[in-house]
Amino acid sequence: MRVLRWLGVLSWAAFSLGAAEKGTANFYQSAPQEYLGKEIRLRVASPTPVPDLTAADQGYVWMEAATGRPQKEEGKIMLRIPSADSAKLAKTMNLPSSSGRWLEGVFAGHDTGAVLPSKIKERAPYYLQVSCASAQKEAPEDVETASGSL
Repeated sequence: MRVLRWLGVLSWAAFSLGAAEKGTANFYQSAPQEYLGKEIRLRVASPTPVPDLTAADQGYVWMEAATGRPQKEEGKIMLRIPSADSAKLAKTMNLPSSSGRWLEGVFAGHDTGAVLPSKIKERAPYYLQVSCASAQKEAPEDVETASGSL
């Protein structure tokens, strides 16, 4: 009986604290040390170009991604995309979707990822490094974080 009561209290606490949905910026940024340097799946509701960061990082395009579902945003995170892939990715990610689009990449931080200019480090303490082979993927609603190849 005590175990059931304790589980009920833990479930209520997680619910009342608004536990972040898996695959969102809030989820990964709540425990970044667990994910830094690992391949993850991110549910992107909408990306927005960030021209000043793109200008500071030759060969890459930066976007700010609102994550979660389009009607239920759960945080934002920066995306770092090779310039050659950015137009195709942006077009695909901006297609209408009621559940968001899944994107794979490596979860990085300014101290663990690429050597970045200080201007970027200040705005992007954590970001998703999208590889050249990255593709948006459809996934079931209950998908966990993925560690498969890009």
